[in-house]
Amino acid sequence: MDKHLSIGYIFAIAAALAYAINSIVIKKGLSSFGSPLAGATIAMSFGLMALSILSVRASELRAPNSKRGALFLGIAGISAAIGVSANYIALSLAPVVVIAPITSMTPMITILGAHLFLRGTERITSRLVVGSALVVLGVIIITLGRHML
Repeated sequence: MDKHLSIGYIFAIAAALAYAINSIVIKKGLSSFGSPLAGATIAMSFGLMALSILSVRASELRAPNSKRGALFLGIAGISAAIGVSANYIALSLAPVVVIAPITSMTPMITILGAHLFLRGTERITSRLVVGSALVVLGVIIITLGRHML
């Protein structure tokens, strides 16, 4: 297996662990803090500080050399802010054990987006689609099962 691919998988697992821990910590913080949007702002501010330190240390903080790339990254930032805000609001209103699986339905949306916007860059196989569909099906079973019992 390609070394870069292996490292990418390791970082993906680290991201999954961080996101899992994050949902639990958000729910705990919101139980005593109150405002989901203010909570998201505080968390993202700390995240920005940490990322800034890491970026400077890695000498990655430099002006973008592509306006188009900067535009896409800007859109990604707006999308992330909307996702974080929606997640905080959801976690302030509903149980983390229900919200976490629902927000884990992103594979199917990602596959569709990759198919539409990353043709030639990403390879989408039937195995990938089936695996992602099984994840989504599991989410539906968890979510509906909780309300049917």
